[in-house]
Amino acid sequence: MAIKNVLYVFGNIKKTKLLYFVFPLFLSCKTKQVLLPPMVISEYEFTNFCELPKMEKELVYTSAIYRGVEEYWALTSRDKNCIDLRVELEIPESLVIYPKFEKLLKDVQDKYWQKYLIIDAIGEYEVGNEHGYGHLGTNKAKFTVKKLINVQLIDRKRKSLY
Repeated sequence: MAIKNVLYVFGNIKKTKLLYFVFPLFLSCKTKQVLLPPMVISEYEFTNFCELPKMEKELVYTSAIYRGVEEYWALTSRDKNCIDLRVELEIPESLVIYPKFEKLLKDVQDKYWQKYLIIDAIGEYEVGNEHGYGHLGTNKAKFTVKKLINVQLIDRKRKSLY
């Protein structure tokens, strides 16, 4: 009986009025971000970010979270078991970056309280600067990017499927 009443109501509503009724329902739906896994690259074997200290000064392909506050930024592991490794991200000025990736790097710094990045890159891990890396030497190592593979902007307020 209730279904017949609903069909009767919708049957008598014009299409434009129906859109006004249905559209707000779509706006109220919550979305979840899907984090993409690192891409497979035939030239490089994927290296877990936590394994970087074992691969010093070698060209590696890895994935990490890039986040920070004001001038304190670092790459950290996507793995919750490896939270102590904080690495300075160094992108040489000579590196050619897709405009989309440049925009994401700028957006995350403009809205650091709301967003962070997942960065997949090929580069070199390095330690050895006695004063550390980054602002006031807060990072004890640096990762110099040779090629950005992928950059994903993640909203901190949304739950992610990962």
